Amino acid sequence: MSVTWAEVNEHTQRVWQKERIATMEARLKAAKAAKAAKRATSVPAPEMNAGNGWRVTEPPGASSHDELERLAFQVFDLAFHSIPRPKWRVRWGEITPSDLLSYALACVDPDAKVIIVDRRYTQGRADDDLIETLFHEWTHVLHVGDGHGERFQKTVASVKAFMNELKQPMEPSAARPRPALVYATKGRRYAGFGRWGAPVPGGQDLEYR
Repeated sequence: MSVTWAEVNEHTQRVWQKERIATMEARLKAAKAAKAAKRATSVPAPEMNAGNGWRVTEPPGASSHDELERLAFQVFDLAFHSIPRPKWRVRWGEITPSDLLSYALACVDPDAKVIIVDRRYTQGRADDDLIETLFHEWTHVLHVGDGHGERFQKTVASVKAFMNELKQPMEPSAARPRPALVYATKGRRYAGFGRWGAPVPGGQDLEYR
């Protein structure tokens, strides 16, 4: 029985097609297995609740970690309004300085990406003091490794000047045309420093007129 060239070619094409399909299926199977293995090994590391000289504790009084963190990010948005929020946590805790004769109101840990505010030194302190402590620590976050050097001091001075300016009473402005947005917000009051929703302790109430 003779076999024509066309039959040989057709048979070869069928074999190649089966091999290509088998190769594609094997690659898809390997890709799925690799993806599943990556998911299994990419579980986020547990949050650090203690480090060198600090530990997270229960919040003081009726406060909470979430409330402190919300306030801290409001302070960040106000003080560093053009900079994206860093992916850090802010927690109540206790700090043990290496010098046992000193104390610290707060600290930062770049490895754990956390700001710790010592709960023991909040009683009797003004709200403005806590706000100042928070933006002080945020400045450390933005200048990691600089300590209290020149760049740190320059940023702190700039932020203090900006925030003190916000606290000054607003002078009445000359009459001007009122666009639709001004009419839409007329009479609405904004607690704290105005733009960030929840009140910022020690801030002024602002009203669109």
